[in-house]
Amino acid sequence: MRTFQLRRQVGFVVGCWIAIGIVAALWIGVSSRQAPGQARMSLREDGDDDDDDGDDDDDGSSECDSNADCADGNPCTRDRCSHGTCRHRARRDGTACSDGLFCNGLETCQAGTCVDGPDPCPNPQLCREEDDEHDDDDDDDNRDDDDDDEDGFCLECVTEAECAGSSIPACDDCNLNGVLDGCDIAAATSVDVDPADGVPDECSQFGGGCAGNDNWTCFDNWNLPGDVYPNNTGGATYSVTLDQSDVVFLDATVTIDALRIVENAMLRVTQTGPTGDLTIVTGGGLLLEGALSVANDRMITVPNGAVILRNGGQYGKDPSAAAEWASASLLSQRLEILVGGSLKLVNSMSLLLSDDLRLECLTECDGLRGGQTPPVLQNVNGGMSILGDALFSGTIVWGYSSSSPLELAGDFVNHCISPGGFDFVHGTLLLNGLATQRFEVAGQALGALRTGFNDALGMHNNFAMGAVDVAAGLGREVTFENTFANIDGAGPCEEALYVHHLILRSGSHITVDNCRVYYETLTDQGATITTTGCGQLAAIPPCTQDSECADGSACYHDECISGVCAFTRVAYGDVNASGGATAIDLEDILCALDGFASPAVCVNADIFPCRGNGAIDLDDMLAVLDAFAGADPCDCGS
Repeated sequence: MRTFQLRRQVGFVVGCWIAIGIVAALWIGVSSRQAPGQARMSLREDGDDDDDDGDDDDDGSSECDSNADCADGNPCTRDRCSHGTCRHRARRDGTACSDGLFCNGLETCQAGTCVDGPDPCPNPQLCREEDDEHDDDDDDDNRDDDDDDEDGFCLECVTEAECAGSSIPACDDCNLNGVLDGCDIAAATSVDVDPADGVPDECSQFGGGCAGNDNWTCFDNWNLPGDVYPNNTGGATYSVTLDQSDVVFLDATVTIDALRIVENAMLRVTQTGPTGDLTIVTGGGLLLEGALSVANDRMITVPNGAVILRNGGQYGKDPSAAAEWASASLLSQRLEILVGGSLKLVNSMSLLLSDDLRLECLTECDGLRGGQTPPVLQNVNGGMSILGDALFSGTIVWGYSSSSPLELAGDFVNHCISPGGFDFVHGTLLLNGLATQRFEVAGQALGALRTGFNDALGMHNNFAMGAVDVAAGLGREVTFENTFANIDGAGPCEEALYVHHLILRSGSHITVDNCRVYYETLTDQGATITTTGCGQLAAIPPCTQDSECADGSACYHDECISGVCAFTRVAYGDVNASGGATAIDLEDILCALDGFASPAVCVNADIFPCRGNGAIDLDDMLAVLDAFAGADPCDCGS
């Protein structure tokens, strides 16, 4: 044991002498090349600081006095003052650096340069830089807090389907530009500064801050900085949202970018006098999932976008206004009525479209489950003009009974599969386009028979029409065709148009292309008629009794006069068509009773619900009593 300890002590002493010898050799080598004062300096990192104050000592003739004088703003170099000269040594590749921005990734040094890193927000996210007024509720899970100099966050830029059911601002589209707000802000196509709340600044939401005052011009009703209400003046633009059962009265003439009325909200455009019109100028247009009610001669103008009605959206006469006050006009580029949407024109209201009309309810209307309703367009007595196409698809409700014709310059594209919802037997379609117009026939071809207009119950459910008028003019071309199977299982030449009155003006040219067109009367003022393939233009035999003309409408008295069906508009409940100021009287009640006993005695007593049900029953008698008391649920008097 003692021998081992002695050996260990001797080994330790020898090792220490060897280490001392190595250090001495190094010191002698350095001393042979440098002055003693310089040896100490050479052990420093490129500095000249004999007084140990952290900076090089200088005689006044150098370019730098301290390291601070050599700062070049490049985080990827070490900046030093050496003997009055600035030296910049590159930091090691991969060293972290920062340019103060979050959205260009985490930067690293490469060959002395700070290089951007990968996108911190992977697709489909978009990035937004932090600001001093950042809302802590904005997507905190995606924020980067590792570097205090680089604050920002990732915004989800997702599809509407992926956003279904979400209430976060990024998933909204408040300005109706087709881009979700989160993507709008992240891509700088919209500004979110005042306030920075995740909502584009141009979007104004009604808040109802004016107690007891729902006027548009009460500025405390809006979430806008300053004492203003939405109106595009002085360079400011606004996209407006009404929601959560808001009821707003438009009491001024205003211009805005876009308008959404959702969640059972209502905008009342009923002002009398010189002001109270609404103009919407961008392609965002007007989205209705609430109500827009109108009265008087107010104008709603959407020249560059669409009016879209869906999910409970309604456009029509203000409920508090009398029918005679309804003369408002809707002028738009396009009109789209989708599942749950409804538009109704009464009295002298009007609709003018510079492009297409579209009613569509396809797979979502299969069975209309879950309380869904098909798109509805009813023109009881207004005016309509369409410069584009009229397109109908799937299950719809389309009623036209106005004495003013529907003026159409484009194609009549009827891909509707619900003949029971198509009611045009009292309307007139005026085809006045400059280019060739196409008309899709849709009814079941039953031959030249009156059953093509009505079934055994007197219901017009075969896409029949009151009148088709082809306007005069050389080169006026209309082609009747059958390119879509409206009737399930119908093959070529098995669909037809049944029309009470076909009017062909001078100079026009019609082609019946592999389909059938049957008419009750034909007025030919000098048109050219061509048939191709199985195409057929044929007359229907004259009527012989009133029941052959029954159409089931509560607003018309149906008669067969000289072999032709005549339809006279009557007040609701005037089942004997007596007319006059006291149209609904005891005689109508007695007529309904007689009709209940023998339908042929009072054929027009089938008025409930508005289009009848093919039988005169207790509901019809009660409806006549309601009419006697002043009820008009079918707007027969509009």
